[in-house]
Amino acid sequence: MFPVFYTLMTRKTTYFYKDVVQKLQEMASDFQPNLVIEDFEEVPTAAIRTMYGNDLTVSGRWFHHGQAIMKRLKKIGLTEAYQNEETTQAVFLCLLALPMLPMIMLPMISLEAVAYG
Repeated sequence: MFPVFYTLMTRKTTYFYKDVVQKLQEMASDFQPNLVIEDFEEVPTAAIRTMYGNDLTVSGRWFHHGQAIMKRLKKIGLTEAYQNEETTQAVFLCLLALPMLPMIMLPMISLEAVAYG
């Protein structure tokens, strides 16, 4: 199971982030994440750590990573292939998922990619 929680906010203040995290805790009281992916802004990180502790791994820039991957796809002319070919879609979806992997796995994946290429 891979729980996902998104929120759209009109203001990014400590007060509002703490409210969002509190609401999440109310909705899923037994939820104890060990990894949170967000945009590495100080305010949400502090609110999340207040609720779930400092041992929590906070990773970020996933939105920006995905945006850069899709921009590169367009720049190198693979938009049509991405829309029509399952293999191209699978490769780019794997690239989008890279930030979710534990750092210890990245050297192994890099070696596999070189061997495959």
